[in-house]
Amino acid sequence: MYRDLRDEYITNYSDFTIDITSQKNFLSKQRASGGGDFEEAVDVAMEEAVNKKWSDNAKTKILIHVADAPSHDNDVESWNNSTLKFAEMGVRIITVASSGIDKKTEYLFRSQSILTNGMYVYLTNDSGIGDYHLEATVEERPTVEYLNASLVRIIKGYHTGVFEEAVYYRQQQN
Repeated sequence: MYRDLRDEYITNYSDFTIDITSQKNFLSKQRASGGGDFEEAVDVAMEEAVNKKWSDNAKTKILIHVADAPSHDNDVESWNNSTLKFAEMGVRIITVASSGIDKKTEYLFRSQSILTNGMYVYLTNDSGIGDYHLEATVEERPTVEYLNASLVRIIKGYHTGVFEEAVYYRQQQN
């Protein structure tokens, strides 16, 4: 979890663990707050994350970066350096872009996913979550699916090497 330089905290991490209950407890205590300006301390969060103790033996290493704003312009180089370190470590970044991003942010988020052989995921206005969502720069509109189903499908794909087709979210309701 991260915010910006003058917020209540910049980063709030939970160490790696196989204890799912402790991870769920950590996540359930997190709250979105602060904001008011566009850029965030992405570079600080990414540098801290890349320097955590990542497994040397793990078959699949993934960082899920959920964000609605880029780093401050003068900190993009630091963010890029962390992204390149993630790539060297074999950590794929799945970026989840939420409401409020602009084209520059889409470019930066897509770049970090491409550089790490990860994936760019974005919320659409179909979600009903948050404010207006930028129409992504893609030639074809992808299948709109529930975010949790999308992330499970993508993570399983990276872990097994078999990527299933996305299931349209209205079909998942049945």
